[in-house]
Amino acid sequence: MVPAPDLVLERGDTFQFKEEVTQFGNQEVLVISGLSGHSAYSVDHVDILRHPDHVQILVHLSANGEAGRSGSFEETVAIPAWAEHVTYGQEETVIWERASAGTGAQ
Repeated sequence: MVPAPDLVLERGDTFQFKEEVTQFGNQEVLVISGLSGHSAYSVDHVDILRHPDHVQILVHLSANGEAGRSGSFEETVAIPAWAEHVTYGQEETVIWERASAGTGAQ
């Protein structure tokens, strides 16, 4: 049997999406959580990609139904000082923006 192709969760398909920015020492930290709107899929893993001016969060889903997996996630991401914003999903929806880069935290 061939495994199903990887599916990345987008903001519009994430239920109960929450984001919170906190300070951990001198480091800004973004905590996000949510629930996949794709009921047949569970969260497989989360990738944090570094781009020249931002960080991108990709929540990968899997349809393999392994025991112990669910559609919910919580991820803590350190926001580098050089990052102007943080995006979510392959569509790169901006979920956080540095105040000096625009309008401030969303």
